[in-house]
Amino acid sequence: MRMNSTILGIAAVLAIGLVALPVLAATADVDIRGGGDYVPASLTVEGNTTVTWTDYDEVSHTVTSTGGLFDSGPIEQNQTFNYTFADMGTYPYGCTLNASTRRTPMQGVVIVVPGGDDGRAG
Repeated sequence: MRMNSTILGIAAVLAIGLVALPVLAATADVDIRGGGDYVPASLTVEGNTTVTWTDYDEVSHTVTSTGGLFDSGPIEQNQTFNYTFADMGTYPYGCTLNASTRRTPMQGVVIVVPGGDDGRAG
């Protein structure tokens, strides 16, 4: 009888712990590679996703939204910049440091879609 009580107690603690766990935020990564490219250049994520840009290039770059929503400032080699996209929409961005020195400026876009809805009626 004592063994059953102990097992039930452990099960109850585990169940309460699972219910109390915070919702884990989604994450996504964009690399800044040599030659000055965002990889991937287009990224689709669900709302409340944190995107991390990592500069693997030998020169500094920025991640600057065209609408002024976010601006990383200069990101040096092996440094990162994070931004959490809460609202649905399309967020184009680019690098302001090399915009005038490249024939095709660095550009990227994050597209935020609703989470948990695959578009099918239940």
